[in-house]
Amino acid sequence: MERLVDLIPHRPPWLLVDRVIARSDEGVTAEKRIAAADPLLWGGELPELLALEALAQAAACLNAGELGRHRGLLVAASKVAFDGRARVGDLVTLQAHKTAAMGALVRFSVEARVGERVIASGELT
Repeated sequence: MERLVDLIPHRPPWLLVDRVIARSDEGVTAEKRIAAADPLLWGGELPELLALEALAQAAACLNAGELGRHRGLLVAASKVAFDGRARVGDLVTLQAHKTAAMGALVRFSVEARVGERVIASGELT
């Protein structure tokens, strides 16, 4: 079986999920290690927009597991809040949980953490 990360269309350097560590019908937990060699970092940090993209990719891994190869798009972000950035060496835990669905349109509650510190949260569709 293909890894869930392999089922989303992103490839390096734009692939922002290293691995899926847990998956259920309603949620997914994934990880991203921030590496010094990553060309998308800005000043050794993961910018907020890329943290949001990493969360969207984690959510896509959940749908990819159910639907085969995932071809969805991020169409909306709401109630998004940021509190700091992940830095080189940090392990970012990405969580996405389904909160609503209408056909192929799915809303997720998402959160990115470095240890116990929440660096990004919100809702994605």
